[in-house]
Amino acid sequence: MGSELYLMFFAAITLLAILNPFGNLTQFLAMSDGLPLMLRKKLFRTILYTAFTIVLVFL
Repeated sequence: MGSELYLMFFAAITLLAILNPFGNLTQFLAMSDGLPLMLRKKLFRTILYTAFTIVLVFL
């Protein structure tokens, strides 16, 4: 049980380091500045679904 928990924690930290959501969020906000709110929301959902699909494919 301990080694399985360690592997899950290690995988989560690795994905967090690779995806870097905090750095990417600031970049998204800067690049989408000036876009209408509805378009920003649609763009955000598209990016989110694409990233989630890529992560699932490579797991």
